[in-house]
Amino acid sequence: MTERVGLIATSRKTLQHPAPAIDFFRGSLFTHTILYAQKHYDRYYLFDVKNGLLLPDDILIPKLLSIKTLTKAEKQAWAESVIREFREWELPECITVYIHGGLIYRQLLEPELKKYGFTYEVPFKGFGIGEQLNWYKEHLKTK
Repeated sequence: MTERVGLIATSRKTLQHPAPAIDFFRGSLFTHTILYAQKHYDRYYLFDVKNGLLLPDDILIPKLLSIKTLTKAEKQAWAESVIREFREWELPECITVYIHGGLIYRQLLEPELKKYGFTYEVPFKGFGIGEQLNWYKEHLKTK
């Protein structure tokens, strides 16, 4: 049986002191995405520009880096690094990856996933941030 694995972009809004990655990032979209991932995926990973691939309990310190500041070669090296680390944890034939992140990240990560035979989906392709938040708010309501 194929397992569902989330690959989730972090947010710019963070705590100002060291904390586990799951608590460190404070953006509303990030928080809603995590709540969704905890209910719908077998496991999930986070990614950001400074740290690459992250586990939810990795301890982070305040210091952000934007993907927009990297050169084309640096962006490509970053994407290769993230998927190289991801491949240390996951086998392509055993999972479907669900990418939660903006277009700039997906354009870098999708070719790397494809290169190594990962099946992936982009649940919110074409959705703006507000549309994603509204969808989460509607679908995460407790019944």
